[in-house]
Amino acid sequence: MAFDGDRHRVVLFGGEFTRGALALTDETWEWDGSSWKEKHPDHHPAARTGHALAYDSTRGRVVLFGGNAGNEVLADTWEWDGEDWRVVPTESGPEARTEHALAYDSIRRRTILFGGRTAGGRVLDDTWEWDGSTWSERTTPSSPPALAGHAMAFEAARGRIVLFGGDDGILGSRAETWEWDGESWWGVTTFGGPVPREHHTLAYDDASRVTVLFGGEWRSTFGRRITGFDDTWEWTGSQWYRIPIEAPPPAQAWHVMAYDSRCERTILVGSTRGDDPAREAETWSFGPRLSVNTIRPDRGSESGGDVMTIEGSGFTDASNTSVTIGGATASIIDLSCRRIRVRVPPGTGVGDVDVRSPAGEASLSSSFTFVPAEIAARFGAVDAAGLGPEDVLLVNGGTGDLERRLETQIGEPLWIYMKAPESRTAARFALWVWVGSPDATTISRLPRDAGVLVFPIDAARTAFNNLGRPRVLGRPTAPSSPAPTEIFRQSSGVRRAMTLTFQGIIEDPGALNAVGVSTTNAVVLRVVGLDCDTLNDP
Repeated sequence: MAFDGDRHRVVLFGGEFTRGALALTDETWEWDGSSWKEKHPDHHPAARTGHALAYDSTRGRVVLFGGNAGNEVLADTWEWDGEDWRVVPTESGPEARTEHALAYDSIRRRTILFGGRTAGGRVLDDTWEWDGSTWSERTTPSSPPALAGHAMAFEAARGRIVLFGGDDGILGSRAETWEWDGESWWGVTTFGGPVPREHHTLAYDDASRVTVLFGGEWRSTFGRRITGFDDTWEWTGSQWYRIPIEAPPPAQAWHVMAYDSRCERTILVGSTRGDDPAREAETWSFGPRLSVNTIRPDRGSESGGDVMTIEGSGFTDASNTSVTIGGATASIIDLSCRRIRVRVPPGTGVGDVDVRSPAGEASLSSSFTFVPAEIAARFGAVDAAGLGPEDVLLVNGGTGDLERRLETQIGEPLWIYMKAPESRTAARFALWVWVGSPDATTISRLPRDAGVLVFPIDAARTAFNNLGRPRVLGRPTAPSSPAPTEIFRQSSGVRRAMTLTFQGIIEDPGALNAVGVSTTNAVVLRVVGLDCDTLNDP
């Protein structure tokens, strides 16, 4: 397994699994920081296990070499570009092997291979370099012993490849630490450290500048497995330190591990080999505990409620993460390792934002008031009795309603104000004008207490705006303060006698109706002649 730093994906290929019986796979999977996605390339290597991967950051390619295909041990070289696998023809190179190790030296721009086991069981001690087109064997003044099942990682801060453990094929599992500087191998003397083991994993944590080791197994001289490990260690460049983990992954070997530099976490995919061979493979992450750094409300960007973006680190998969805001549970829309977007429950006010996941829990106090999702300018419903609690649409200074009609005369100025209720947030709005007087048969109630429409949505005689088309929802924002704000003025007034009905329509992502709006109160205005004679409605 390797981390593609350009595409921010952990790449996993092949391996063996138990599906009734032991089997090999040729599947390619990618981890994006929160979930796995299987890839279906046009070409791919044969199913195998015991192979090795490393990411060539200079060329943007995952390099794969060798492995055990069941009926043969392989010596092929493949590269993955994020879309397809390509086999790379080579005139010469390492002999066929399995249980070897690869690591990419980003300073010298070479992929390094060491050791492994041949089909006949011979353990190897050779060092090779891959430059993207050619394998070259390196002859060094000193070298680790022949090893298989060892692990390697490149420490970018020091420009060294560190190697630990492995099976020498004679005495069994080893516990030596070696480093490669581009020219030679050097044995490192340490005091304490991991016990002898093989089929463990190493990954370099670039943020902490330490190499992380997990698990493995200890085998005796005759290959008998003595025990498996569930311990975690860190190599600082001079010393090993055991890291206490309260609930570590199960003891296992033959697992795979890679460091995700974007999420700053080490990703481990568990093996079905180990103390419990029947166990299903699991994905684990190791790194800093969860933290919440910033909270940003994204009002009105999602249907069904307002949206908040939480930024931080240590976020894991959505199924194991919970978010509460002021004690109310928020639903997760999407999650990555550094960002969570949640739908805020209606009615949520000021309060701590709490995030809980297997990586820990963290909270941050919000410095804003989160207005309920129903942002109607008028609370409750407008009905024929005119008993709605707050009138926010004013026509010529009057609030009207269906049974509290206003009157004006032809030619008198017509002006309309809207005032926002307390603690309500501005939103786009439209002013609807309907020629005629509505009755009980034309009133349409909207769900979630978003008010009522006093005329049919598809009424042929509506004017000025078309509901459900945001581009014509009037001004960019409704009044943001309770003070009345002028939204329409006609100095010459209405030129003939008629009845007009006015209503404000406010864009409302919290209103779960087909058009996504809430309503203000309605105002019915009778325009009469100078002699106060009323003409029939057209």
